[in-house]
Amino acid sequence: MLWKIYLLSLTALVGASQLPLPGDTCTLRDHSVLPQLSKYINSLAKQFKIPGLSLAVVYADDDEPEYFNLGVRSEEGESSSEDTLYCIASNSKAFTATALGILIDDFEHGRNVTALPGGVEFGWKTKLADLLPDEWALKDQWASEKTNLIDMLSHVTGLPRHEFSYAPGETLQEMVETLRYLEPTFEFRERFQYNNMMYCTASYIIQKYSGQSHMSFVAERLFKPLGMNSSTFFPEVAFNSGMLAESWLDTAGPGFNETRRVPYFLPEWTEAVVALNAGPGGVISSARDLTHWVRTLLNEGTNPFTREQVIPKSVLDTVTVGHSMEAGKGMFPELSPTVYGGGWERWSYAGHEMIQHGGSVPGFSSAITLLPGDGVGILALSNGDGMGFILLALTARIMEELFSLPHIDWAGRFRNATADEEPHASEPVTGPSASETLAPISQFAGTYARPGYYGNLTLCAWPSDPTSACNAVLSDYALADPDFVSQNKTTLYAFWGRVFVSHVKLSQLSNTTFSLQADSLYVSGCGKDTSPFYVRRNPQGGALAEFGFRDSKVSGFGAWGLSAGPRERVPGQPETSSEAWFDKVE
Repeated sequence: MLWKIYLLSLTALVGASQLPLPGDTCTLRDHSVLPQLSKYINSLAKQFKIPGLSLAVVYADDDEPEYFNLGVRSEEGESSSEDTLYCIASNSKAFTATALGILIDDFEHGRNVTALPGGVEFGWKTKLADLLPDEWALKDQWASEKTNLIDMLSHVTGLPRHEFSYAPGETLQEMVETLRYLEPTFEFRERFQYNNMMYCTASYIIQKYSGQSHMSFVAERLFKPLGMNSSTFFPEVAFNSGMLAESWLDTAGPGFNETRRVPYFLPEWTEAVVALNAGPGGVISSARDLTHWVRTLLNEGTNPFTREQVIPKSVLDTVTVGHSMEAGKGMFPELSPTVYGGGWERWSYAGHEMIQHGGSVPGFSSAITLLPGDGVGILALSNGDGMGFILLALTARIMEELFSLPHIDWAGRFRNATADEEPHASEPVTGPSASETLAPISQFAGTYARPGYYGNLTLCAWPSDPTSACNAVLSDYALADPDFVSQNKTTLYAFWGRVFVSHVKLSQLSNTTFSLQADSLYVSGCGKDTSPFYVRRNPQGGALAEFGFRDSKVSGFGAWGLSAGPRERVPGQPETSSEAWFDKVE
């Protein structure tokens, strides 16, 4: 699942071997690896239009990592370096799981005496219903009662992503309290389903029982003792340092092929918005800082410079071991199946066991890999959007150089696999025929709501009252979408401020069926290019919406393809068969 979003991983070895003792690692560094790969790295960068790149190879028993930097971190042409700051996206999950483990260790050893609910002991198998009796509940009663911290971290609660349900303006506690309204798609522990909200929930637990914010706890217990002096969760802090990378994507516009700079993906930089994203994807760090993190992990939680045991070994043993099956077979013959722990996948390539995770948010990509049996770690960071498969290809080539393995065209393999996994709508999205008469689109305009989804969604039909909120929405689309004039008579538009999306667009396919596109609109452009543009977050067919009627009036619409499934569509029955049903409220 993680790999399906981002191709977030290759695959993983089913096994429970632990991180090796420092003395057990082998020394491989009889030559520098990255300079040998300069030609290959540059060729990939040119082929896939990588704006900036920072690589590092870390050795458990060597104080000096290798670095390789390429491209730029800003429009002004400033070069990427090991001190450039990137959002590492879902590689933040390992920090969250580790921080939760440190908090558990604090309770076990009496360093934290915060009052727990009566009779509750705080451990990995503690049930969330016991730990959060007032906040936690799921729609599936069995899952609600039995989910423990390991289940939460290893993505087996039965809930799919529901990525559009939470939004800036919502607190962590409010988000946790809305989980009870979201539909599961599988039974508890039946199947791995990647879910960012479970790491928001972990973040809330840390906040509630540490007496400080998740961001402060991670900074105090991980960043500071590991010497990660530039790392932060706050975009404003990173921006003010002058080292935050500006980011680009090459999928803008109606052809999904324009290269544009994009602003930092969080729509607001307030502490509440930062907190909402901190657990699943909020860490901002540099290659230099992350070498400290990786080397400490390779040394079983001991900072190799200070010899301080920053992370209890028992915590690393728990979060790096597989607890759920992400992929039951290897994607390619050289790769093993994948298991998932706490913010880490575990798999192997050609017999070399790997603990790995990818990260992807609009404008940033990352891959962090530990090779515990070999005493090596590999970092790959980019300020380019959707570069996950390239970073994994680079990681694989570095391994081939380290271990004298045959060279494989991983970039080609992963690119093809990514294309195969792109989301598609539940049925082909085609417009109405020229002779088809469609129902008036104005009847579908109005405000819709769904329990568990933050805020309302107001669908706007053109033209609108100049004094209404819809006028701003339509004006923004008129600026950013070149197809607005030709499509506005059969299209509904809405502002829907989510973490990764600002607007949605519903284009009429038949009387009651619409394609649903999730967009981010940049009406003032970004950086030096101030021309308006948009980025479609689901370009391959998009999602599907079907409106329902009650007493001859529109009662709501059902949606498929909004990361709330899978669920089979039954045409004509949107309320009962959709992945998410939105009631019309006005």
